[in-house]
Amino acid sequence: MSLGLGGGGGGLARWAREKVMRARENLGELLGGSQLAEFLATIEEDYGRFEDITSVVAELAEHVFRGRVQVVPYYPFAAAEVVRTFKLTYEEQRRIRIEGLRDAVVTGFTLHCLYSRPLRGGIVEYQSEITITKHGFDARGEDLRLLALLFEELAEILGRPDIGGLGGQSYGYATLYRNIRLFGAD
Repeated sequence: MSLGLGGGGGGLARWAREKVMRARENLGELLGGSQLAEFLATIEEDYGRFEDITSVVAELAEHVFRGRVQVVPYYPFAAAEVVRTFKLTYEEQRRIRIEGLRDAVVTGFTLHCLYSRPLRGGIVEYQSEITITKHGFDARGEDLRLLALLFEELAEILGRPDIGGLGGQSYGYATLYRNIRLFGAD
């Protein structure tokens, strides 16, 4: 099921704005114009960062594995609900498939927003995360060496030495970016 969120972070921010405006208690009115604009801009910026990281991983994999790479977007999961509060959840993965290997590298983006109404105005709790996961359970010989090289080079490019250690494991996970913020009424 495609949710029509194409167009990068702008598409995701438009979807979020639509859900925010349809909420029983309109978050745009509760937060105020400037906080709502900052909230949506944060979504766009974080999702844009996810697309940039995925692009870097895919380009480097393409170089290391000499063209044996295919990026497979997994259709995103998105949900918005209003029960007693407003909740917004969005998750997306991109699988960087390498010919001859199964699910070698996966980048992921997760967004969770929760509106709560304490005694003094409303607050939106915002959290986004970008992750990278390595699945190398069927890599052997030269492919195993190249996969380790891919993670070493990623560690250098992204400035995260801990990512290089994923190359020697059959499965590994690292958080590349996390953003936690509170948005309150103007």
